[in-house]
Amino acid sequence: MMDTGRKDDKVKRNLLAIDWNASELPTLPKVANRLLGILNNEDALVKDLADCIDKDPALATKILKAANSAFYAMRFEITSIHQAIVLLGFREIGRIALSSLLADRLLSVAPIAKSHATALWKHMTAVAVLAKELTPRDALEPDAYTLGLLHDIGWLILVSQAPDVFVSMCEEKGPNTLEMERLWATDHCLWGAKLAEKWGLPEPFQIVSLRHHDPFQEVEPPKYLLRVALADYAAKALGVSMLNTEQNELDYRILKALSFSEDWLSDWLTTLQGNMDRFDAIWSAFI
Repeated sequence: MMDTGRKDDKVKRNLLAIDWNASELPTLPKVANRLLGILNNEDALVKDLADCIDKDPALATKILKAANSAFYAMRFEITSIHQAIVLLGFREIGRIALSSLLADRLLSVAPIAKSHATALWKHMTAVAVLAKELTPRDALEPDAYTLGLLHDIGWLILVSQAPDVFVSMCEEKGPNTLEMERLWATDHCLWGAKLAEKWGLPEPFQIVSLRHHDPFQEVEPPKYLLRVALADYAAKALGVSMLNTEQNELDYRILKALSFSEDWLSDWLTTLQGNMDRFDAIWSAFI
């Protein structure tokens, strides 16, 4: 497992106390663990994924709702999980399933935090979609959608253990995210990396959780990390964020490392802004 304290002083700061053995600590649903195992198994069959999902009727219903949403714009109704996998693809249905499970986790919170937790889930879903769009189809690297979907799981620690603090941070106007966290003695990046390790997720999930705000803290940041960092920036530029803070400045080394130009970024953001209904369609499928 990775050393979440390397090359910075995060662990030296006086952070809000977290009980990492508490019963209310966020857990990854068993079905999510099974899904991740199937998605990462090159020998897995369509039947394996369909059987896993069909054992959870509520999950299957949400997946079919999402598959039939305007986000995918299918010309006819999809009526079974097996059909959905055949038409949309093995990995895509797995991604929808994980998105649904994360939605359930984030929307099952204290009433005081629900609207802000919903905004957090929308941000995580947007980052997942954008990270996937930034990744070439033939890229031999971890699934960008899943990495983007789970990049901000560190906030789940605050939602579960200090919802009042989470709500106050969301409602307070202030500087950028990292400055806001310094003021409130929180660190969603460090906590996310530790939670990913506790959940038994592979190292890329820990790296993305820890470094998505400062990817060049890694000596040679992997491309998947840079793509999630850029997707995170883009989502916030589109106004998809739960914090009422100023936009962090983009480290333009990210663009250079991914062979993108500033003009490309401007055009991409303009295109995305004109297609926000795509995100509304996928969000409404789960909420």
